[in-house]
Amino acid sequence: IVNYDNVEIAGRSDKVFSLDDISKAIVLAAIRNNWKISDAQPRQATATLVVRGKHSIAVKITYTEKMLTIKYKDSINMNYDPAFKEYSSSKNEVGSPTYDSATTKGYEAIHLNYNVWVGEFLKEIKRELMRMR
Repeated sequence: IVNYDNVEIAGRSDKVFSLDDISKAIVLAAIRNNWKISDAQPRQATATLVVRGKHSIAVKITYTEKMLTIKYKDSINMNYDPAFKEYSSSKNEVGSPTYDSATTKGYEAIHLNYNVWVGEFLKEIKRELMRMR
């Protein structure tokens, strides 16, 4: 899972956007990309995308006048695993993989399309902000 933490939104112009500007950009980007906004409050919102009526992802968006964060919140039918384990590729004497706990790495995993959809949503939010300059 790719979470976008404290992404700068001012860009090259160093323009400081108002919280209202950012909120509007998020809503417009959501509309353009078929996301639905809920739980909208100052400095945060939840965005949900439903794909083909069977896949659903939700992200929490928090923001300041200069930074934006998008983090995984929930999903349906996206193969989410909160503690996916990547095991060592070493094998024992009979050729079976070894599962040495010292070599495992745990991390959140999800279908690859999640990262594509969220990344495109972030790009669209930035495009909306560019239009406001």
